[in-house]
Amino acid sequence: MSDMRLVSKEQILANASALPSPPLLVLELLRLLDDEDVAINRLAAEVAKDAALAGDLLKTVNSAAFGLSSKVTSIDRSISTIGLRGFRSLLGKRAMRAMMSSGDAPVMVEIRRRSLVNATLARAFALELDQAIGEEAFLAGLLGSLGHLALARGAPEVHTTLADMCQGWPREAAERELLGFSVDEITAELLAQWSMPEMLS
Repeated sequence: MSDMRLVSKEQILANASALPSPPLLVLELLRLLDDEDVAINRLAAEVAKDAALAGDLLKTVNSAAFGLSSKVTSIDRSISTIGLRGFRSLLGKRAMRAMMSSGDAPVMVEIRRRSLVNATLARAFALELDQAIGEEAFLAGLLGSLGHLALARGAPEVHTTLADMCQGWPREAAERELLGFSVDEITAELLAQWSMPEMLS
């Protein structure tokens, strides 16, 4: 068990390169969103470089959730309609989906399942408090397993051992005892690298 301490937080973060990378365009858009004064047309010009992302955006804005009387067909109007917070949420979901898309190993299936359950519950609770934070809460729940994804990809034997010790899923107390850090710390540092808002990290 003491060998587990040979796996450091820094190594797991460095090995996060073993994860399928979020699309570079998504990361660039998240970086642009760090500037509160970023122009909508600047964001729209970047989105236009990726037909799939543009399609996701238009589909989201024209969904029943927005209840618009007329169909939105332009990227800049779509971003204005969804708002910068909603746009950031959409980008985060797209990045996580890309990272979780591959791998049918039981641990990957379980990570995907837990992420979706946590996201759904987080949104439900958030909507009881404030309608404006529902999508951000969903994203927070979805990305909450990012550290598990990094550990399971970068040091699978460690993740498996922790899961076995905790009857199926690693728990924070065991992580701290055996590794000297928690998986949640990995999640927070990766989210900071993605320039996610404070609520998520």
